[in-house]
Amino acid sequence: MLDEIRVKPSRDMLFYVLVQLLLYHASTFFIVDTGSGMFFLLLILPLMTAVIAVIYGYRHGIHVLYPLITALLFLTVVWLHFNESACIYLVIYGMIALVAMVLGKILKNVMRMTKKED
Repeated sequence: MLDEIRVKPSRDMLFYVLVQLLLYHASTFFIVDTGSGMFFLLLILPLMTAVIAVIYGYRHGIHVLYPLITALLFLTVVWLHFNESACIYLVIYGMIALVAMVLGKILKNVMRMTKKED
């Protein structure tokens, strides 16, 4: 699995990055007060990040830059829609993207192994 880790940017990543950016910014339109803001920061946005990263990891494997790019994408949301106290979520969303991407790759390997057994 370690031999499949990629470092160079790829065109495969562009679609997922654009979807992530769109969802990050579109979700801010649903934030109307502090409670809904916390709901999105603590549940909706991490869930969206994880789902997209699992799909990316399943289809394209592990890419070192993907979690970093995910964190930087959220930086644009913090800069435009939140305040600097939300910067801690950059690290959190980057870690969620990394773990979910690895889980997607593991899921693909497990699925491949179960198909070989059949």
